[in-house]
Amino acid sequence: MLTIWKQGLKLVFSSMKYFLLFFILFGALAPLYAVLTDIIILSPLSVNPSIKPLETALIMLTALLASLGFTIAAFQIFEFRAISRPVGASFVGAGASGSFLATFASACVVCQPIWLVWLGLGSTSVFLVDYSLYIILASIVVLLYSINIGLKAVVKGCRIIKKCNK
Repeated sequence: MLTIWKQGLKLVFSSMKYFLLFFILFGALAPLYAVLTDIIILSPLSVNPSIKPLETALIMLTALLASLGFTIAAFQIFEFRAISRPVGASFVGAGASGSFLATFASACVVCQPIWLVWLGLGSTSVFLVDYSLYIILASIVVLLYSINIGLKAVVKGCRIIKKCNK
């Protein structure tokens, strides 16, 4: 598995445009997740004083993994002109669901995910606070699964079409 990751990441990041895409995605997703999970409070703009450092780190890891997953998907679309069918639905579905699942987590001890509060569902989501760590861990597992499938498809696709730089 480690060799697949090594080969796949080498292939994906063989072009500078995918490095740039990865950093742009991470630059967009990290603040988005920080706001959605109450790490950053918008009014007034400040860091939440009651955040849990472990969960904050895990949420940022989730943003990093989601950025990597979307970069791998972009590589497949632009280099192969499609996401491989057998794993495509699983790859895109797992990546999207892992990213979405992370928005239900909170890094704050007493806060619900802010987007649920904005929708008027704050009181119904109070139980999520107790399960925040498990939600983040589940999201990370799903994202790692998605990245693994995507990297396998990249390595296999490069072997089949013999187009990718090695």
